[in-house]
Amino acid sequence: MEIKLYQNLQVARKNKATVKMKVVTSIITAIQIEKAKDGRSSLADAEILMIIQRLIKQRRESAKIFDENDRHDLADEELAQVWCLEPYLPAQLTDIELTKAVADTICKVGASSLKDMGKVMGILSKELAGKADGKRISDQVKLLLT
Repeated sequence: MEIKLYQNLQVARKNKATVKMKVVTSIITAIQIEKAKDGRSSLADAEILMIIQRLIKQRRESAKIFDENDRHDLADEELAQVWCLEPYLPAQLTDIELTKAVADTICKVGASSLKDMGKVMGILSKELAGKADGKRISDQVKLLLT
């Protein structure tokens, strides 16, 4: 996936797509920071997907704050970056698919109350990395365990 990112950066530079350049550069920088933490030479695709999800979440939160403070120009810029980041994620699960995955995991783990939420979330976070937002997963687990 890293190779694809570098190729996309070259294409964005060639086409003078400034938003795309900014987004791809931010992903590459976040990957390099993550690799430097542990001294690793590469990251697994699942780890890169988690980084991209984190970047999307940060930009959405920033856009919300900018909107609340009547800085719609900055909010639009953040949302444009979100739109450039989203294609790097796999297709998101539908609500029905998410409910089925959560129900299957709850049955597999034998969870029966909210006290077991940590076990269920631990498995689902890894299993559904990049396919569903953590908040959506968490909300669905709470719903099915109550």
